[in-house]
Amino acid sequence: MNRREIYVLILILAAAFALRVCFIPAAGYEQDIHNFKSWSQAAVEHGIHNIYDRTDCDYPPAYIYVLKTVGYSYRIFYPKFNEHTYLFDLMVKFPAILADLIISFIVFWFLRKKNSFVISLAAMAAYAFNPVIIFNSAYWGQVDSVSSLLALGAILALINDKYGLAWGLITIGILTKIQLFVLLPVMILIPWKRNGFKQLVNSMAYAWCTFVFILLPFFRFHQVDRVIERVFKAVGEYPFLSLYAFNIWWLFSGGQGRWAPDMRLFLGLFSYRTLGTMLLGIFFILLVRYLYSREKDENAVFLCSAMAFIGFFMLPTEMHERYIMPAFVFLVLAAVKNRSLMAVYAALSLTTFFNLLIALIWTYPKNFPMVPYFIQASPTGIIISMVNVALFIFVLFLLSKEVNVKYFGCSLAAILIVLSGLYFLKPVHPVYLSDLTPKAYEQQWGQLHMDRSVDGNPLTVNGFKYLKGIGTHANSSIEYIMDGRYRVLEGAVSMDDEQKRDNKIEARIYADNKLIYQSGILKGWIDPRYFRLNIKGVKEIKLVFSDGGDGINFDHGDWLRIKALP
Repeated sequence: MNRREIYVLILILAAAFALRVCFIPAAGYEQDIHNFKSWSQAAVEHGIHNIYDRTDCDYPPAYIYVLKTVGYSYRIFYPKFNEHTYLFDLMVKFPAILADLIISFIVFWFLRKKNSFVISLAAMAAYAFNPVIIFNSAYWGQVDSVSSLLALGAILALINDKYGLAWGLITIGILTKIQLFVLLPVMILIPWKRNGFKQLVNSMAYAWCTFVFILLPFFRFHQVDRVIERVFKAVGEYPFLSLYAFNIWWLFSGGQGRWAPDMRLFLGLFSYRTLGTMLLGIFFILLVRYLYSREKDENAVFLCSAMAFIGFFMLPTEMHERYIMPAFVFLVLAAVKNRSLMAVYAALSLTTFFNLLIALIWTYPKNFPMVPYFIQASPTGIIISMVNVALFIFVLFLLSKEVNVKYFGCSLAAILIVLSGLYFLKPVHPVYLSDLTPKAYEQQWGQLHMDRSVDGNPLTVNGFKYLKGIGTHANSSIEYIMDGRYRVLEGAVSMDDEQKRDNKIEARIYADNKLIYQSGILKGWIDPRYFRLNIKGVKEIKLVFSDGGDGINFDHGDWLRIKALP
């Protein structure tokens, strides 16, 4: 590059950084930012190995090293860890912002080897100034860009036959964001296909060494079981069709995916969760078949990597709105040779931006008073889901041009037949208990509130706001008449965010005076515990909150979206 080109490159990266700095003071996703700050403080004060005992951290351990560095740096200026400062906001958002810029430069550097300066610069700018990338890192405050950087490094190392480095990076990536496991089919296929099974085994040895090195503090203090317990507890912890991801499940649930349990049976055969896993398995088989004879084609590797994340976002249940984020870096690389993918990149960036924006508005409506109602209305999410499904099918057909038509047709038919069956499911109309009048109730403090907390505020648990539910206080009991009209009682239980973090309560449910559910001890600022109970033939139910052995002060309990299904 000549001097002028270097100046242009630096100017664009500087502009991308300056734009992100403008959004650092934004409140973003308050719970995530609060978590990162508290985890960084705990890592400094108690050590990385104690992070899972001292906090509610549910992230894999690799990113905790980054947060510990943030904590040490911040303590130089604020020894008492004052949480509410611009500097702390900057420090917890800076790793993701820096990762954005590094990814942008790597995109330029890689493409410049085989493309003109203008094309390489345009691809870099398309990523650096992508609104959804900026919004996720600088406004929301999430760290998906860090895992995207590690995923990109692993795939580029793989393409260049540096298999040990590739497996080391993907191991760090999975220990940063566990969603990166979706790249494992690509990581396994390429070294095995190019150099045989022995090369694959040697490469995986690097992964094991990396794994042990990152977990050394936990091995030393016998805390590895706590890592596994915390990291994998997220599987099934939110047993709903979609966690604000505008995908096929949001579409087929009519925009109610956040509240529709994924353990209901599909056509009486298996649960929606199992169905989503089956669809993802079929999709991965299709990707492996596509890549099998193209393992030396870097563009095919990029496209498969992007589609792995897109498929992971679209097909399984319990997906968050951000799980698609690593796909964008691979899409922009693949789009240089396939211009049809640039349209997909632009459209998917737009839909994902609005997906994240709407999810943030629904969670923190007070922070977006000027956003027009039509943007956050439920039909908007359904429309975005339809566009995402259309884009997904379009890319599948792009793959079909280079895959055996018969093989592809069978795979696509299996997906479409299963999805079309969702249209024939009998709709279930639940009855929310907050819309019914209790037969009797009593509680030792405050007044019972329907669809509000005991203090009259919106029902809020770990940052999430719930429109339906019952706000009460320990010790309390609420009785409802069922008269045998309902088959299932489902909902969730937790302490409301308006109480103190260390208080304890316990929930129990009785059906005709028989105990059918016991939550165990619940603490503040943790995710709710979901239940789905058989109440067929039950005449009366009783909902009970008791203190957890520490008295009833601040024991604000919530029955969240509790409903009876006929």
